[in-house]
Amino acid sequence: MSAREWDPIEANALVNSCVMRGNPLVALQSLQSQYGFVHPEAFEHVAQAFNISRAEVFGIVTYYSDLRTELVNGTEVRVCMGEACQAVGARTLLRELEHFESNHAEMHMFVSEVFCMGNCALGPTAVVGATLVGLANIDAVVTLFHEVQS
Repeated sequence: MSAREWDPIEANALVNSCVMRGNPLVALQSLQSQYGFVHPEAFEHVAQAFNISRAEVFGIVTYYSDLRTELVNGTEVRVCMGEACQAVGARTLLRELEHFESNHAEMHMFVSEVFCMGNCALGPTAVVGATLVGLANIDAVVTLFHEVQS
């Protein structure tokens, strides 16, 4: 995903184009797709377009782990923390990835956790960039991370 520089006029037009679908989540996802994140100034555009409060927009943005209010500088690595994945080692994988991230800051890895990815039978599950990794371990995730970076 290549993010574009924040443009409030363009963002407002993008939000307004989503009103017909009637769902502020679609507008927020569109903004993130366009800019790489949901700029805090966009909260007001979304609130006005969908006739909801800024607090409701904030609630949507903070509820969905895929939405963020800051641009990620690097490759995102998400680890599933659903019960099935935790039962087969997701917490250990997350700790190992966080350790790798902190010791390799120059590689621009951004590690986060999400609740469920729907890949329970092949846990632990991770996503590197946009690629799902089942039966994930530190070696498989780091190898894919290097591939995505090159």
